[in-house]
Amino acid sequence: MSRRAVNDPATAIPVLLYHRIATSSDDPYAVSPAAFAAHIEAIVASGRTALTISQLADRLAMPGELDERSVAITFDDGYAETLDAVRSVTAAGLSATVYVVTGSIGAPGMVTSDQIGALVDMGEAVEVGAHSVSHPHLDEIGRGEMVTEIVESRDALRALGVPVRSFSYPHGAYDRSVRAAVIRAGYGSAAGVKNALSHPGDDRWAIGRYTVSGRTTLEKVGQLLEGRGAPLAWQAERLRTRAYRCVRRFGRERARSGAGPVSVAPAVGVVGETHVLALGAPVAVRSLDTRRGFADIELPPARSGAPYRGLAVLVKNGDEPLGWLGIEAPAVSTVGGDVLERAYLDQLAPTGAEAPSGAEASIAAKASIDTQAAVGAKARRRPASAPPGAAPAFVSHVVTTCNQAATAVRCVRSIMASEGRSGDRGGSGDKDGSGDRGGPFEVVVVENRPTHSTVREALDDAFPGDDRVRYLEVPIPGASRARNAGLQAARGEIVVFTDDDIVAELAWCGSLRAAFAGRPDVACVTGPILPLELETSAQVLMERFSAVGDGFVRRDYSLAHPPEPHEQPLFPYTAGYFGSGGNCAFRRDVLLALDGFDRALGPGTPARGGEDLDLLIRVVLAGETLLYEPSAIVWHPHPDTMEVLSHEVFSYGIGLGAMLAKQLVAGPHRVRFVASVPRGVRYLASSGSRKNAIKGVGYPARLDRLERTGLAVGPAAYLRSRWAERRLAALPGDAAVNGRAVGGGAVGGRAVVQ
Repeated sequence: MSRRAVNDPATAIPVLLYHRIATSSDDPYAVSPAAFAAHIEAIVASGRTALTISQLADRLAMPGELDERSVAITFDDGYAETLDAVRSVTAAGLSATVYVVTGSIGAPGMVTSDQIGALVDMGEAVEVGAHSVSHPHLDEIGRGEMVTEIVESRDALRALGVPVRSFSYPHGAYDRSVRAAVIRAGYGSAAGVKNALSHPGDDRWAIGRYTVSGRTTLEKVGQLLEGRGAPLAWQAERLRTRAYRCVRRFGRERARSGAGPVSVAPAVGVVGETHVLALGAPVAVRSLDTRRGFADIELPPARSGAPYRGLAVLVKNGDEPLGWLGIEAPAVSTVGGDVLERAYLDQLAPTGAEAPSGAEASIAAKASIDTQAAVGAKARRRPASAPPGAAPAFVSHVVTTCNQAATAVRCVRSIMASEGRSGDRGGSGDKDGSGDRGGPFEVVVVENRPTHSTVREALDDAFPGDDRVRYLEVPIPGASRARNAGLQAARGEIVVFTDDDIVAELAWCGSLRAAFAGRPDVACVTGPILPLELETSAQVLMERFSAVGDGFVRRDYSLAHPPEPHEQPLFPYTAGYFGSGGNCAFRRDVLLALDGFDRALGPGTPARGGEDLDLLIRVVLAGETLLYEPSAIVWHPHPDTMEVLSHEVFSYGIGLGAMLAKQLVAGPHRVRFVASVPRGVRYLASSGSRKNAIKGVGYPARLDRLERTGLAVGPAAYLRSRWAERRLAALPGDAAVNGRAVGGGAVGGRAVVQ
């Protein structure tokens, strides 16, 4: 079945979730018998075919046999009134599924074993399934306890003669590990909640249902039966679900500890398509290539001398990142390969993959990795290769610095290594600028604080005689001005921008080259910026604040193919999804046509930032295509003290406010922007928005206040910065002021802008 057919509202299948059918003033989930009777009449009048959950799940596996005019009626928990409600359902010629909390069987107000027997005796029209033993949130309890809830509820019903085939997640709460445990326990299907409509492409182990409560009107039920009034069920969890899970887990841990801040469990909370580390500092950051197996990881003491509290592992299959593993590992010196395998199966294996124990784990992990590569092929598909015989592009890497010699040299070394030649090798380099593989390149280091700078000398010492490394000086402060100078000086058709404290992954340059070579329509490529270290609480908080990009899913952004509104309601003004200025590459002609970075924005100006967000938005609004490439990874050291973190958060708020003010004052699409303002206000205030949810539980309110204060200051800062830029631009004969690298003699093999 085509993707379009799967997402066609005409194929929507309402699966109605009831709890109690009773007159109750204090239970919001109770539906009165009269209202329920009206619902049954509406279902019959709709002409839909009623199915049990197992019948629906079986047909989901065989779409050709699925009547798209289907409906399912389910009851959760197992209240005593359920038997009479089901009798009214079957009397109308319909089917029903009842999920029972087995630990409550025989309790006051709940079904008895005899009533369960009566339900079974109704035949194929009625299915009885398990709903756990004690109705916990299965995704927040320990693994052993979770498995016990799933297995023992099944066994308890089987002991009563129930042929158990289906499971219902208590509270609708599940994650990969819970889902895998349900499959491993032998269930053929499972029901979620989602408050959404099922459809032919739904997940049979997390079938979407819509909760019908005492407040649900007959009109609403009619809309659901018409296939409207609710979204279609999604397979990947939504932002708010994962964020809420973090809230629940935090509450549980806090209750256990008595009070006070605790690290959030689980180790990795996944929000939308961005992986957010939620471990307490210090956290060891490592990477792992699954092609080389799951080897032990040694954990020496942290930089402070204290033992690490956790381990964050970037898991890759070759150059393709699969995601983060987060492992709580307090005071251990080694994390075994078997632990890593189990963590992979629990946290990153394809949905539905099992996590066996013992000797089978290695085989299962390998199979899951292979399956993940196949299942994710569409989402992770690399751009096509360049045509055979095509000359590789000349790439110019522009690195801006402010008298940071050591980090600038480290950054250039990592770029050289990524381009295929180690920066440790001496010699004059290839005359055409080519590395040992890839294609011709250059690295243009732009010093924006040249007074007393030692960067040029450090580059001379590190790369003697290598004419692929060039040096420019732009004395007027401003990151945008420095970047534009690098753009003007660049000889390459592709220009890559990064910061001096970035460390490039070995696959970075190759991924950027492949993206442009295989997609002539792409004007800009961005990628993930990952934490180089998480040694302090400030660095962990910074990662939660600034998780940039679209996680590890490759995707395009353009006006012609915008994201779904529920995914990015502010597109294209939520540019944080696109990437960041620390890891972005452009076709030079496109960037020149857009006049480069706005010199009234960015570090070194009163606006303090926002220049990268502004440029990425302008690329998309110009009708160009931006590609987020997950394998184009760079690593960034976050600020390691709360003082510096507070300054960065405040500056980010100012930059964001300045960038938004520009859209209103000077943006070419003011009407579009103004129309998005109400949604933007709701987005900033909503705890369920991606921006706020990725911060997780325990994120300091003080930092939120700093960011919002900066946001309020931003518009005034932009006007001040714009005024200052106009004054500078009016000065005669100063090419550097206008961001152009002109003239200059060769010093140590590097051009200098005087």
